[in-house]
Amino acid sequence: MTKKTIVNALAALIVAAASCSGKQTDYKINFNPFFTGPDEIISGIEKQSNNYYNNYILARAYAGKKELKSAMLYYANSCFTSKYNFSLRLFPHPVYAFLDSYSSKSPYYDDAVYEIASIFYQYNEHEYVIKFTGLIKDDSSALYRNSMTLKARSLQKLNRFQEAEKLLISLAEKYPDSNSAADIYMKLASVYESSGRFTNAVSSYLKIIRLTKNVWHDDIAVKRILYLITTKNVKVNGDEDRIAIAESLFESKDYAGAEKYLNGILQKGENPDASLLYLKILSRKKQSEAAKFLKLLENKPEYAKFALANANELWDNGNKYAAVQVYSKIADSSDKDIAERVLTRLSFYYEERNNPLLIKYMEIYRKLFPDNSLSGRFTWLMGRYRLKTGNYSAASTYFNQCIKKYPTNQYTANCRYWLFKITNMKKDPSENDRLKLLQDLALYNPESVHTLSLISEVAEKTDTAVLTRLYKKAYKDDNTGLMHLYHTMLFMKEGYTESWIKRFSDLDSDITSRYKSFNRLFTEGSLKSDYRKILTNLDRYFAAGDIESINRELKLIPENEPEVMLDTALALSRLSLKYGHYNYSTYYAFKLLDLMDIPENLALLSPEFAKSLYPYAFRKCVNDESRRTGVKPEVVLAMMKAESNFNVTAVSPAGATGLMQLMPLTARGIGKEIGVADFNLKDPCISIKFGTHYIAWLHRYYKGKIELMVAGYNAGAGNVDTWLKRFKDKDLDYISEFTPFQETRDYIFRTKKFMSQYRSVYKSE
Repeated sequence: MTKKTIVNALAALIVAAASCSGKQTDYKINFNPFFTGPDEIISGIEKQSNNYYNNYILARAYAGKKELKSAMLYYANSCFTSKYNFSLRLFPHPVYAFLDSYSSKSPYYDDAVYEIASIFYQYNEHEYVIKFTGLIKDDSSALYRNSMTLKARSLQKLNRFQEAEKLLISLAEKYPDSNSAADIYMKLASVYESSGRFTNAVSSYLKIIRLTKNVWHDDIAVKRILYLITTKNVKVNGDEDRIAIAESLFESKDYAGAEKYLNGILQKGENPDASLLYLKILSRKKQSEAAKFLKLLENKPEYAKFALANANELWDNGNKYAAVQVYSKIADSSDKDIAERVLTRLSFYYEERNNPLLIKYMEIYRKLFPDNSLSGRFTWLMGRYRLKTGNYSAASTYFNQCIKKYPTNQYTANCRYWLFKITNMKKDPSENDRLKLLQDLALYNPESVHTLSLISEVAEKTDTAVLTRLYKKAYKDDNTGLMHLYHTMLFMKEGYTESWIKRFSDLDSDITSRYKSFNRLFTEGSLKSDYRKILTNLDRYFAAGDIESINRELKLIPENEPEVMLDTALALSRLSLKYGHYNYSTYYAFKLLDLMDIPENLALLSPEFAKSLYPYAFRKCVNDESRRTGVKPEVVLAMMKAESNFNVTAVSPAGATGLMQLMPLTARGIGKEIGVADFNLKDPCISIKFGTHYIAWLHRYYKGKIELMVAGYNAGAGNVDTWLKRFKDKDLDYISEFTPFQETRDYIFRTKKFMSQYRSVYKSE
């Protein structure tokens, strides 16, 4: 097949259609503890065995069932590598003597001691809680922080307030991160209240609402402040403190209370922070009053800032029309930051409503911020608007502008794809132009669903031997663009093979060098940040399926330091792949790509990393249901990823539950059809069984048209049928692009992309 033949095949296509990934760890048990309930764990692991790892998992299972004595027994027997006592008397002294004895400690020693101390805290054995927590080493972990907080609580229960205060103050210095600070100051305030030092308590609560910005803690803190002011006559006189209280009350939607704390400040004269918060309160309570207040500032320098705050509150409160009226008044603000935020919101507002004013505001944005990536997106959206109205010439102009100005912007994939389609509509389309667009899609937009759909379909229709000859000719001609294109096609057709390795080594280093470096980093790279010890120590929690402890430790790690963020993504993507935590695997693998600015090009990424991005989650369940229903595994996996990203406990605001995000009513109907009356949608295999059954029905109903099946799963078959009547003379590409529900449109494209990637990654298995 010649290049011309391939281009013609592409043209025809456009017109016509217009268990755990990676190496498994030996758990010595037959299930993944991340996704196994307490009852199954207890029935599946040998009891009273000389295996500290299994004992730790058992202890957590018993704790989950609130069987605290059994939990304590197994926690104690997870403490040492070769010392066990299942006849241990579960009283403070014998347990403490056992834990304090000399023996080689297991990796779970500190965790088990902390859990045992927590159990004895519930039994009011506070003297022993203090002794138990003294056995835990100071390694600056969140576990140590929690242990010392528990110790302080026991000291408080024993009325040893000064010791508790000293310990908590030292913890606040040791753990300055906002999550730790919120919890520590809350405990410190409680100590002060218990000891009658109410002014100190208010000071601690104020630190929470001023420093931590933790919504849950803030709500408690401000309520305690108001209680102490009212009942204990504590005074808060500083303007800064009163504004902090008012802000916290505002966030908790107590607008009257917030206004009360601002009145005194406003009466004394202008205070910008107080005035801005007062305007936000008025915006929530009564917009007419807010408009009057804003009118007073109309000729002052801070007007745009205040108007933006007013509009944002209106928007967040659901009054978007009124917000847009305010935004439009400050769209030409000389403050570039304000102008950018306002123009962005106006542009998307009018684009969502298919209003031609989108052109006006997007053009202004492009003129003011030509180098921002959002300008590339707006250029695509303006072309898309012209495309929808049938003005192909104007659409092509915008698409070409986008490609020329922003060649690597993710939205140029959309532009290239639709340019290809528009070009193909011409009487005598240029084959070179189409081939160039195709090469650029493969090179610049490898992660785009448009690229993947087009190239994978052509690859499947083209004989492997033909593609191989074309690749070799491109290699001989030193045509790097065509080499990459045919390499991508062969990868989609064959997956990861020996030939893939050879081609990858042949490709131009300008294309492959950063991928080679990235692949080495994933398999061999070391952690470099100051938090590498915490990240390395997470291995023991992954091995035991202890997600609570993983998340506890992760909260200590800063989210805004590049080196730390890179280490976190690298460590978590590796550990998740190793131990089969599918949700974290794909989340952190994609985060790693993003942090290193590496496009998602599976044809250049290692198979190990590709399987971290796209894990074969719950392999046996997926394969069983695929065989039963005839739905291909890649379809099940792609929709599972799109629906919940493999989060077995996911529950949407609407109530959709589990991996496949089924509504309870829908699930009950499916249950009747397949004869399953009692079910738990958070059980992975149940969710897969029910979801796959529904997919199979939609697949039959829409006669194998993937786009319609996917849309039906997301929006309901009734909506899709209505859209088909509206778009009766349009092809599937047009229907997908202009699906009325934005969520469904995105869902179609994401799911199609995932299907294509899954086919490639597991093609050779």
